[in-house]
Amino acid sequence: MRLWTPSMFFTVMLAGACGGESDGDDGPDGGNSDEWQPLVTLDWALEAPGGAEEPEGYVCKTYTVPEDMIITGFRTIAPPGTHHAVLSVGEVDREDSEFNCYFADGKEIGLVGSGYGSDDFNLPEGVGLQISAGQQLFLNLHVFNASDGELTGTSGIAIKTAETVETLAENTAAAAVSLDIEPGTGQTQETTCTIKEEGTIVYWWPHMHQLGRRMTVRLNDQVVLDEPYSFTEQVYYPGETAIHAGDTLTITCTYDNDTGETVHFGESTNDEMCLLAFWRYPATGEAYCDLPF
Repeated sequence: MRLWTPSMFFTVMLAGACGGESDGDDGPDGGNSDEWQPLVTLDWALEAPGGAEEPEGYVCKTYTVPEDMIITGFRTIAPPGTHHAVLSVGEVDREDSEFNCYFADGKEIGLVGSGYGSDDFNLPEGVGLQISAGQQLFLNLHVFNASDGELTGTSGIAIKTAETVETLAENTAAAAVSLDIEPGTGQTQETTCTIKEEGTIVYWWPHMHQLGRRMTVRLNDQVVLDEPYSFTEQVYYPGETAIHAGDTLTITCTYDNDTGETVHFGESTNDEMCLLAFWRYPATGEAYCDLPF
């Protein structure tokens, strides 16, 4: 199976929605911070299901960073309707703006992915993710209206920062993009990626859609993650896991498919995904595990 690159994943989605106006206050104040500071947020609105517009979609926002910063923690701003949010960073390639987008839109370097129910994400003491002045953030939101009426909200990412850290970290993603989930319970899909450089994984973030029930991750022959999955509680799993060049990660996603039809990979909440994001240090400059093609 092919791996899904972070540029595909690190996008936050909302087509067919009406994005609200920004309040113009994006960006932290800088310096050391023990408090959460909004980094980039986006207003959105979705019509009630059954209306002229689809009750889900993707919306994106770009924001150029005015000063260097080191991020030590992320908090998701995710009211009901936020399926997931992905924040990536790269070179400036458009004016800062809000716009409807596609699930595969985003920058080349992923920072964080999260969803409704995700808890706070704090890197170990002395470890941080670096963003440089002049780089452009790309927020990609996927929103989904499961209510009976119109749904509105403000979603995004808040952060903690530090002036200096001892070690820089990075986010890496791996995923299966060729899914064929037949009807039935306990259906599995699997993919494998190879670690390129020695380091330590400090967080795991499994991501599936509504049929997902469990993700199991094996490092070589050892199970390092085996957790039930809930569409409404997409939590981070911390843990100090040593990795070495040549190690393999095997990702197994388990589904209960009661739709009566074979379900495939796709951007809609009614399609499925099998994705594992993980955060490691030291940073290597590799945004994905194995080449995708």
